[in-house]
Amino acid sequence: MILVISPEPWDGHFVSKHHYAIELAKRGHDVIFHGPPQAGPFRFEKVVQSDAQITVLHAPQVMPGLRFVPASVRRALEAHWLRRLELLSKKPVELVWLFENSRFFDMSFAGDRLKIYHQVDLNQNFHVEAAATTANHVFCTSKRIWERLREVRADAKIIHHGVRLDPFDPKTEASLFPDGRINCAYVGNLSMSYLDRDLLIRSIRALPHVLFHFFGGFRENDPFEGALGVHDNVRLHGKVVSSRVLPILANADVLLVAYQKAHFEDQSNPHKMMEYMMSGKVTVATYTSEYEQVSELLAMCPPDGDYTELLSQVIRDIDAWNAPDQMRRRQAFAADNTYPRQLERIAKALGPKGYLIA
Repeated sequence: MILVISPEPWDGHFVSKHHYAIELAKRGHDVIFHGPPQAGPFRFEKVVQSDAQITVLHAPQVMPGLRFVPASVRRALEAHWLRRLELLSKKPVELVWLFENSRFFDMSFAGDRLKIYHQVDLNQNFHVEAAATTANHVFCTSKRIWERLREVRADAKIIHHGVRLDPFDPKTEASLFPDGRINCAYVGNLSMSYLDRDLLIRSIRALPHVLFHFFGGFRENDPFEGALGVHDNVRLHGKVVSSRVLPILANADVLLVAYQKAHFEDQSNPHKMMEYMMSGKVTVATYTSEYEQVSELLAMCPPDGDYTELLSQVIRDIDAWNAPDQMRRRQAFAADNTYPRQLERIAKALGPKGYLIA
């Protein structure tokens, strides 16, 4: 059995942790997905996603104030928590796959089970060194993260963000995008603190003939929701299930990535970019360093460039940016980074233990 420990819950916006769990389950593995702690007793919930069955664990924190106790006591309590999980699930855990470094960061709590530490966000910055040094294998999603990890784990490996390759029909979402208008789309958490809200509002005002579609949720009483909603050329669609994302993107003309300059480093490889690439449509992005080597696949603004002007230029020449050969190149790049392909790369890196995820 594989235990995936994630800082995000199962019912949030699906990102790499969720997709790896789904792909592992598709391969026939028993997968338990554990998100943030919840009040109440241990509870297992069976969920089906993309024809794969996952067990979602709802469980309280190991102990209040655990970070204040001696390390040896913390490890013992976490080891007891893991044994309790095995007892209640009636199956042994063979692999602990940690996408966290604020909980369970000293992976020696898992004993002789295979231990993977996988860092996908640079801003997940709590106990990086402890997690990396106590894991058997360390993976990350960008050069920026790798540069941090290599100080303690020279053998850390970069595995690019993945993308799902489920079949989809663009016609299912075509009605959201009116003909005769250029349609820009953004998909993701609209209350994310790194989002450049001012930049998006400025672009919306500068391009009143363009429709801007936003797919994602807001925190309660987030003023950004109202700031967007007052514009006639904005459509707020709310959160959408992950199965709708690719057909939605395939119907747009331009896809948007817009982060604040202060966060260009920790957003050097956003997860959404790979889904954008799979759609084939052009992405207009603020500076995203992980894509410098394949910059011909997107329209990327320099760190001090004018994003709104770049967006305007792309829209004026949209037929060239979304020419069939350009779209095929983006889709080929994404197809080489699907979750099955990434799991193959990880399994190879695990060596003799690769059978645990094969």
